[in-house]
Amino acid sequence: MSASYSESSLSYDSESRIQQNWIFLLDELDEAYIVDHLFEAREITRDQIDEIESKPTKRKKAEALLNFILHKKKQKLYDVFVETLKIDYIHVVDKLNATKVIPAKPKVAPYDWFKDIPNSKKQLALRESDASRFFNCFGSGWKAIMYCLCIKKLSWN
Repeated sequence: MSASYSESSLSYDSESRIQQNWIFLLDELDEAYIVDHLFEAREITRDQIDEIESKPTKRKKAEALLNFILHKKKQKLYDVFVETLKIDYIHVVDKLNATKVIPAKPKVAPYDWFKDIPNSKKQLALRESDASRFFNCFGSGWKAIMYCLCIKKLSWN
């Protein structure tokens, strides 16, 4: 396997398959069997295994294993996990593969309200009364606020 493969990030589809089958996986998995294979593949350390196995119940151990896979965000780890499941958990692999991945919600850019202000308004000077109101609200920090707002003109009329 190439170095780029071992360093690739967990795909959205892989992460989504775990998330969409979370309860099913918690009920089905025996973490002891799986972590041994992950250890052999050098995808998990003894300390990480001990952390997972320290959980009090089978379900909590499975949850710790799934959280470990999701937080590591390595595609190779997920692939080794699935290959391990193919040995004795083929029904789990079938369910994961049959899962229709819900598309990610598109990221919405923050609204840029400043562009909607007409240039004529952007060029207006701040009056003394406005500056006084800033001072009353913010005390001595009013100059920093003006600077952050890119207000450079102040009219003392």
